[in-house]
Amino acid sequence: MWWKALLILAAAAGVFFLYQDEIMLMRQEDPAVVLRSLPQDRRIYWISIPLFLFQNIITIFPVLILIVLHLLILPPFEALLTASLAASAGAWLCFKMVRLFGEGWLRSWWTSSDNKRRRRLMGWMERYGMAAVIAARSIPVLPGSLISAAAAAVPMSEKTYVAGSSVGTISMVLFFSIISMPVWYPDGSAMWIWLVLYGLFLAVVLFAAWKIGGRGVNYDA
Repeated sequence: MWWKALLILAAAAGVFFLYQDEIMLMRQEDPAVVLRSLPQDRRIYWISIPLFLFQNIITIFPVLILIVLHLLILPPFEALLTASLAASAGAWLCFKMVRLFGEGWLRSWWTSSDNKRRRRLMGWMERYGMAAVIAARSIPVLPGSLISAAAAAVPMSEKTYVAGSSVGTISMVLFFSIISMPVWYPDGSAMWIWLVLYGLFLAVVLFAAWKIGGRGVNYDA
């Protein structure tokens, strides 16, 4: 099934060549600069959706920029919904690509690596399953493609990964939208209140995911 993985990789390469100017702008991490070169209406989807998919397969620019651009151009609920859906789809494509290539080689390379961060991440995925995926996605300190690859390298079912990744991606989009409020929302004075509410939301989600895993979810299914 490796040829299907090559198709996903080829599609990502095609997005890079079609949107390389926009990608280079994204790497500057300045929403104001990028905004001037983009459509100021729903035509933004022709650019943002492929870039959300690409960014989750090959993480070479921060997803925060795309989320902020959505919030600057689109109504807030629509911006958050479409960003969550597109980023979740991109994360699934990355997971699927690794699985199609064969997770065995990645697991073998990863466990023999001297990189403690990678080994620790895979250990968390094996031990905590869905809760680890949600936490890794929610707390944006690791590249999204690295998280997907780590999950694909352990015996976790695709259904478990998609569920955890989708919840974690929604959480991550909410977090980034809150900390960027001064950019896209004129009155950002309520940012700290929203951060506290987000923290409570994340705690409840992680506890629920941990309890589900603790009741014997079969990650090999």
